[in-house]
Amino acid sequence: MEVISHPHTDGSRTDYLYDDAQRHIRTTDYDEDDNVTCKICYEYDGIDRVRGWRVYQPADTLLMRFERRYRPDGSIEDLQFDPQGALEWRFVECFDDENGWQQITYDAAGQQIER
Repeated sequence: MEVISHPHTDGSRTDYLYDDAQRHIRTTDYDEDDNVTCKICYEYDGIDRVRGWRVYQPADTLLMRFERRYRPDGSIEDLQFDPQGALEWRFVECFDDENGWQQITYDAAGQQIER
C-alpha cells in the first residue's frame, strides 16, 4: 500500500491510497484540523477497470454510490445511486463521429437532460 498526500494552502489535505497493484483504491479529504470531510472508495473488475465507487461523508455515512459499465461499443455508462439504492442519474460517455466524445446525462426516469 502507498499513500500520496497533497496538502492544500488552507491547511486541509487530500490523501490518495494505492494498493500493491498500484490501483487507486481510496481518496480521503481532511480539513485543517485533520478531520475526514469526504472519502471515496473505488472498486475494480477482474481486468483492473474501475467498476464502481462509493462516496462517504464524515463518520462513514454513505452519500452516494456509482456503478460503471463498459459497453461492447466502447462507450462507458456510469449510474449514480442514492444511499438507499435508488437510481438518481445515468451518464453515458460515447463517441459520436460528428462531435467526438460526448457525455449524455439521463435522469432516473430515463429522460435525457443534457448532452
